[in-house]
Amino acid sequence: MARKPTRIRGARLLLGTVLTVVVVIGLILAAYFTPLMSVKKVTVSGNSVVSADEIRAAAAVPANKPLLQVDTGASARRVAAIPRIATVRVKRSYPSTIAITVVERTPVAYVEGSDGKQLVDDSGYPYAKGDPPPGLPKLVTPNPASGDPATTAALSVLTQLPPVIAGQVSEVDADTASSVVLILKDKRRVDWGSDDESPAKAQTLIALLTQPGHEYNVMSPNNPTVK
Repeated sequence: MARKPTRIRGARLLLGTVLTVVVVIGLILAAYFTPLMSVKKVTVSGNSVVSADEIRAAAAVPANKPLLQVDTGASARRVAAIPRIATVRVKRSYPSTIAITVVERTPVAYVEGSDGKQLVDDSGYPYAKGDPPPGLPKLVTPNPASGDPATTAALSVLTQLPPVIAGQVSEVDADTASSVVLILKDKRRVDWGSDDESPAKAQTLIALLTQPGHEYNVMSPNNPTVK
């Protein structure tokens, strides 16, 4: 007879667990199939050049659709297809909002081809045609593109330059990954080599540019030369 209270407590615990599971399933079903938590608003943040309307149109989130039925992955992929968008995140914000957060590409150089000028980001991806912002350096490589070794090396050097040097660069050239050359706005040439030891090369160049010359070699930062 002493075991009955234990059995009763176990039965009550089991019943409580079952009821909890039923309630949770019910809430999930209600959220998935009913308009209780449906899309009422789509917010966009992080954009400055691409309009919020363009991003919303690309995301194509159906109004009044239950949030749990929205394919956020598909929406993110559509927004990511906008050339100026570098990264995108689409998430549900309960009770009724889809929040889209983007990071736009930042131009670090431009390339010039038969179809005109194009901005490129730090990966070498050409994402927008048109005139570059004032002061943006030109990139010259045999095959300017993301993943191209010469392009990658040239942009690696460019993005590691301290402002005092970066502001003087009008062009960065690279026939290969180990032959990066900077052309300054006053036409002086800097033979940089590979992107190895770029911080040390930059510090050497700062001092070297105080000396008269037209060609500066910092390929070996401990043994620079001036011509």
